Amino acid sequence: MDEPDLPSSDSADRDAVSLCLEVAAALSAMDAAVAVLAGLDLSVLDGRQAAVIARRLAEVTSRAAVAKVRLLPVIDDDGVWALSGARSFPVWLSHDHRLSVAAARAQVRLGRALRDHHRSLRLLPWRVR
Repeated sequence: MDEPDLPSSDSADRDAVSLCLEVAAALSAMDAAVAVLAGLDLSVLDGRQAAVIARRLAEVTSRAAVAKVRLLPVIDDDGVWALSGARSFPVWLSHDHRLSVAAARAQVRLGRALRDHHRSLRLLPWRVR
């Protein structure tokens, strides 16, 4: 069975990342779904239909943003970002993800807070899930 293509257009990303098939397939499916939605013929939609699609896109993009932010502490802790010569992880993130440095800092803070919150929940005598 062939491995699904990663959605990244950067071949260096594909070479550097070895993902399990499930994650690679999910990323490919997500990329394909976005391509379909971006190519919709808007002339066939009425306002209600467009509102439903826009709302669902907002929900999905919010969940995707949380998934991304949760990955940031892993990247930061690994230190691979420092190989680029960036002064700090937020500076690297701003360049790599095309964000302002302020937005990158905010995402790094959120990622760390989510990580720390998850860790603290695991320490509780009762398991909160």
